[in-house]
Order: sequence, then structure tokens, then C-alpha cells
Amino acid sequence: MDVHIIEIKTGKVAAAIPIDLTEQNRIPSEPEFFATAWRCAVEDNRVDPGRRDDYSFRLVR
Repeated sequence: MDVHIIEIKTGKVAAAIPIDLTEQNRIPSEPEFFATAWRCAVEDNRVDPGRRDDYSFRLVR
């Protein structure tokens, strides 16, 4: 599963992060996918960590 992090102002995908949370014995919620993707994008310097409200998230299955 991928999470697309989209800059709201431009509508452009700032990051497409593949996420695999299937090892947990439950189905993760969308906010868990988004939090994990945001952390990865920040670590990769693909988004500004102080501007999270300027981005939207889309789960791509």
C-alpha cells in the first residue's frame, strides 16, 4: 500500500511512500498509515516537518 503526500497549494504529490504494516495482527487505521508515511517523508527530507497542515494524504491500495 502507498501513501501519497500531496501539497495542498499546488496539488502535486510531494512524496509517494510505500507502507507495509501487515505484520501487525490487525488492520491499521488510515491515520496510522499517514503518520508512518509522514515520518518517512520527513526523514527523507521530502517534506517540511513544520508544515504538515499544508499537505493532504491519500491512501493508494
